[in-house]
Formats: sequence, structure tokens, C-alpha cells
Amino acid sequence: MNPTAATKTAEPRSTVTKEGKIKGVSRAALVGPLLALLALPTTLFPVNAEEGLCSMFLMVTILILSALLFSAECAGGYKIPFLSRAATLVLDRAQHPRKNWETHTLRSMGETISWMFISLQLYLTYQDIKISAPLGALCGFGVVVLGDLMTELVRGTSLLATGALGDLHAFELFVLTTALGAGVAVRASTTVPSLGLALVEPIAAGACLVVICQLLLAWNPSHTIGRIVHDRVVNCGPNWNKYTLRSCLETSMWLAATYSIHEWTGDSIGVVKIAVAGGLGGVAGLAICVLGQLTLSHIGECVLGLGFFFFGM
Repeated sequence: MNPTAATKTAEPRSTVTKEGKIKGVSRAALVGPLLALLALPTTLFPVNAEEGLCSMFLMVTILILSALLFSAECAGGYKIPFLSRAATLVLDRAQHPRKNWETHTLRSMGETISWMFISLQLYLTYQDIKISAPLGALCGFGVVVLGDLMTELVRGTSLLATGALGDLHAFELFVLTTALGAGVAVRASTTVPSLGLALVEPIAAGACLVVICQLLLAWNPSHTIGRIVHDRVVNCGPNWNKYTLRSCLETSMWLAATYSIHEWTGDSIGVVKIAVAGGLGGVAGLAICVLGQLTLSHIGECVLGLGFFFFGM
């Protein structure tokens, strides 16, 4: 291997333009989801923040994996008409979030609010993620199909609200994320007193993951595994751009695993929960990164194989 070429590849590229805008950080794609969270009634936020968040991220994982499965061709090139169409729409929302928020702002806002409302309501109704997560994922298919039908009905009118709002300036990013994030936190904290702890645990798990990564890099037999995790951390932006579905699935599974570990700790005190969830969450993140590298990086081949396995029998 040419060391010079490797060095050039590893050189970081600036993500800020001469005008002070951050590349790839869209006004619509950032502000839209935060405004959607603010639009939700406070009564929907579950008291148990960790289990509620675990249910939400588990829904995302099930939704995307189901969409990958249903979008696969069966033996002979046959696809299930309705499910294949719905799966294609879900994958489009996951792979092209910026494009969807920029070109179909109202549709994206409506779909986000509707799906989050339904998902949180399902969790509050059943209080069991084993029931609410699969049902919420199933509802996700219905929401995107309905959103697409509504878009077709209003196509050509001003209701589409198509207007490329462009990239955010660095100062705008700081102000908007701080203001809107604080607004969401204040509204949620009135009904979810444990929200602060729920936000600290992924940070602790992420820090633990970085430490594990550095230890693996320093030890020659595990250097390859360490580089996989190192790539996820250092090249976060490029990974999300090039491997959007893989990054979304890895992140959702990692957060769901971290919050599941919190539930397993029982009635331990807060510091113990953070330590256990952070430590084991870091280990879970390592396993998910390696699993994602081995499987989800070749997601097209996996989908084709799954389609033949499940539908070609």
C-alpha cells in the first residue's frame, strides 16, 4: 500500500465555505425536525424517558430493516406491489432527508409529526416496547404512503412549499440548535424528569466507545477493529453521506441498546446507571460498528439475498 496515498486520503477537508456556511447542514432539514418536536403535546412524552427513547429508536430500526426486506425482489424479479412501493418510499425518506425537507417541506413536517405522535401514543397505550415498536414501524409505512398520496393531490400548487433554504451559517447553527433544543428540553422536562439522565447516558457510552477504540488501535491484533470504530467517529459526516442507511441503522441500534441496558440495571442509583449504561453501551457500539461493517456496507447484496430467502421459497 502506498503510504503517501493513505496520508492524502486521511487529510481532513473543511466543512465550512468561504461565506461561513456549513456544508450539508440544511436550514429546513435541521429546523424542521426540531419544530416538529415542539409541536407535539407534552402529554405524549413518557415519564420513563429511557424506555420511551428505546422504543422510538427500535421503531426506526425495525422500519428500515423491514423496508429493506420488502423492497427486495423475489425469485423471478417479482415484487409485492403495495409493500414494495411503501418500502421504496420509506427508504427514500431515510436516504435523502435533506432533499425531502428542502423540496417537500410541508410533507416532511406532516409525516414527522404524525409518525412521532402515533409512535408515542402507542407506547403510552401499551407500555411495552415489544408491542409498540413493531406497531409503530408498521404505522411508519402507512404514514409515508399517505404523505406521498397527499403530495400527488396538491402537486402543482403553492402548498408544496418548495424553496431551497440553503445551508446554515455556523452562527445560525449554534443559535437555532441551542434555542430549539432548549425549547424541546423545557417542554419535555415538565413531564419527563429523567430526561437529563437519558441524554447523559449516550454521551457516556460514546466516550467509552472512543476510549475502547484508542485501546484497540494501540494493540496490533485488534488494530483493524479499532480502525472501523475510528472511521465512524472521525469521518462521521462522510459516512452519513455515503452510507446513509448503514449509519442510520447503526445509530438507532446503538441508542436502543444503550437505553435497554439502562432498563436492565433496575433501581440502581443514577451514577451507577450512567456508569453501567455508558460502559456496556460503548461495548455494544463496538459490536454494532463491526457488524455494520461486515453486513450493512454491502446492503444491496444483503437485500437481494434476503428477498430470495424469504420470498423465493
